[in-house]
Amino acid sequence: MATSMKQWTMLCLSLLLAVSLSLVEGEIPTTTITIPMPSPDSPPKHNDYMCVGVSLPRENSYIVGYEPRADSRVVHHMLMFGCPGSVPQNTWSCKSTPSVCPNGGYGKILYAWALNASGLQLPQDVGMQIGPSVKVMSLVIQIHYGHPETVPDLEATSQESVVLHTSKERQKNVAGIYIMGGTNSLEAGKKEVFSDSACKFAGPNNIYPFAFRTHSHSLGHQIVGYIVKPEGKWELIGTRSPQDAQTFYPAASPSLEVVKGDTLALRCVFNTLEKTHTVRMGPDSEDEMCNFYIMYYTANNGRGLYADDCWDPPRGLTYPSTLPPLPVLVSSSEPHHHHSMGGDKDEEDKDDDYKCPVSVPPGNPSRCPVPTTAPPTTHPPITPPPFIEGVAAPPPTLLGLAQAEDWALNKVSIPGRTLGQVSAVAADGDGNVHILHRGSVKWDYGSFYEDYTYARVDQGPIKEPTLLKFTSTGTPQIAWGEKFFYLPHGLTIDSQGAFWVTDVAMHQVFKFTKLGDKSPSLTLGIAFKPGSGFGHFCQPASVAVETSGVFYVADGYCNRRVLKFSAQGTLMETWDGPVSSLPLFIPHKASLSRDQSTLYIADRENQRVLSYDTSTGAAMVFSGPLESAVYAVCVNGSGGWPMYGVYGGKPGSMGFSLDSHGEVMNTWGPSNGFSKPHDITVDTVHGAVYVTEIGPNRIWKFVPLYETNSNETSNTTADVESVDGHHGNGPSEIVTKRATFNVGIFVAIFVVVLVILIILVGILREHKYLKKLRLYVGSRRKTAGAAEGGGVKVEARGKKGIPLHSLLGPSRPGFSRLKTYDSDSEDEDFPVFNRV
Repeated sequence: MATSMKQWTMLCLSLLLAVSLSLVEGEIPTTTITIPMPSPDSPPKHNDYMCVGVSLPRENSYIVGYEPRADSRVVHHMLMFGCPGSVPQNTWSCKSTPSVCPNGGYGKILYAWALNASGLQLPQDVGMQIGPSVKVMSLVIQIHYGHPETVPDLEATSQESVVLHTSKERQKNVAGIYIMGGTNSLEAGKKEVFSDSACKFAGPNNIYPFAFRTHSHSLGHQIVGYIVKPEGKWELIGTRSPQDAQTFYPAASPSLEVVKGDTLALRCVFNTLEKTHTVRMGPDSEDEMCNFYIMYYTANNGRGLYADDCWDPPRGLTYPSTLPPLPVLVSSSEPHHHHSMGGDKDEEDKDDDYKCPVSVPPGNPSRCPVPTTAPPTTHPPITPPPFIEGVAAPPPTLLGLAQAEDWALNKVSIPGRTLGQVSAVAADGDGNVHILHRGSVKWDYGSFYEDYTYARVDQGPIKEPTLLKFTSTGTPQIAWGEKFFYLPHGLTIDSQGAFWVTDVAMHQVFKFTKLGDKSPSLTLGIAFKPGSGFGHFCQPASVAVETSGVFYVADGYCNRRVLKFSAQGTLMETWDGPVSSLPLFIPHKASLSRDQSTLYIADRENQRVLSYDTSTGAAMVFSGPLESAVYAVCVNGSGGWPMYGVYGGKPGSMGFSLDSHGEVMNTWGPSNGFSKPHDITVDTVHGAVYVTEIGPNRIWKFVPLYETNSNETSNTTADVESVDGHHGNGPSEIVTKRATFNVGIFVAIFVVVLVILIILVGILREHKYLKKLRLYVGSRRKTAGAAEGGGVKVEARGKKGIPLHSLLGPSRPGFSRLKTYDSDSEDEDFPVFNRV
């Protein structure tokens, strides 16, 4: 027995040593995702565009490396797109970009390859994010075929397009691709023909270019990208001949930075001497292309870019008179030509003359590998600048909001007056509070016909005053707005004291110049006539007004769009496109940033907050997806941040605070949560926050709760709960604020338990009861057949030795199904219209 125990002890020590080494090195295993080549029903032909995709698990991860496997004898070029929905497990034709994502949505370019370019490893702490948080639920490879019919061993070529190396570890910085392109046709018979584009960079994050890639067809001679600073300084991002291996090359400088207000500029140089006709830009190899891909990183703070592409011709830019010199890469005296231009007898000979500056590693299919993009060491730290309020000392830490003790209307009871559905609240410049309610009229099942027309026009307008003014302590002041509205919804008070009201039954927007006016000074929309055309609204939800008088309407329930108007009511712009691949789903509340450069929209049923650049209309997701439907948001006008909002659509909903990066700071509300919150506003005089509930018809008042210097908080009656509590943030927060999970600790605990069990088994082997124990264990043992997966080939790769990955199951966080929207009814799950 002593010998047996010694053997078991040595085995246990060996296991512990192996685990210890794994923990010391601290390597988190990476996973590979292999995307196959398309497999069309018939052999591919010259200039075919075919797509194949893989659906991703519902978890967030980061691409940290690209390993192309395609063969340039077959493939002219390939692009990889991230798509919002799942993809079929087959091949489809996708020559037009909209057909890349088969289930709709905008495809986001995540990688590009041509000319047997080598692989790419992203810098340390940088990853290309994929998964639910960025609405990338599938990956699609678009293959542009060159001359596959000329390849004799086509069946023997690689059946894999690219292998991706991914990590679940949250990266400090996220990578992205900004694509630029020229669109003008090229005049024939010229030694140099330019195609240029330039765009103002809109932010909001600063970006740091670390690699670039060029692409054209056979006429391209040189492509160059610049950053143009407002003072006129031109900084080179990079330049290359598009006839070189079309991989991502390191940027010209490791300290490049693009900030809001800079201009990104592109110039492509073509040689058309041998052409006798104008060459247009297009997808076929007989056409030309002018593309410059900028791979950048930026802070991983959940904020994307307002725009990540540029196709605009330059305006007012004077390009440098000379081009930067091209790097010496190709030893051949002639530029490389694409196979896809076919017809020239000696094209293959030119291909053979193409030489590389370094030897090709054994087993590497790339003709011209380039050094791995090294982590830039001189980049400035990516720390978003703090929001400065102009005070010497930093502001105290905001913990949340506390229920105000001086508010007389926590449960509304106004002598001699019964409140109806309280749909909106606003504060004026003196700190008074105004609410909008519906008196004896309710939005219920019978309110609208199927075409959104109001079904109760014959009952006339609401007889009671619908607008009520209170002091900051809840004392009633003035009641007005009777016998005018039918089903009022949104209320805004602008900087001049004018009142803006939307009515979803009348499908109109009204401006009353001052409190108590009997008739509006401005009316938009046609009474009781819903529509999506010029001059129409369909159940408009909210209005936001600039100090200039320019205003924005969230035309929410039917049209799902945002409209921009001049101060006189002239329509200036319509913003109705999808944002991050999702169309708006009830834009319910509009709120302007303090400097009025950004319009924030509560995209209710998409559970997110959108931001629009008020000058360009560029849109992005500011925050989300969040925990639940976002009914309203309001910018803190007195200090800028945080932004306050309320979830809705279910009992127990809470309010939340967002920081300047769209992160949920905390949640707050009554001890049992809200019942049916609907609107929110901030009193800029006193800093108080008011929330209305449309079911119980309450008005709540909250005041900021700060951490004092002594680390003590003020005594309040509020139930202030952090994002880690029950009312915390949704899936987006899991990605942006989650604590790093130490896999090593879990493995260590598991192995210790395993070692103990092994020791016990070793001891029991020497006892007479072992046979019975084996019989007992054997009777309980089950076998399971291996399931065959399809689409994505996943291989866990860790340290050599013990396959620790096999001990851990994959994590699959659950997501609740998106609830269909209800309206302002007090009844649950009320539809927008009812068939009558």
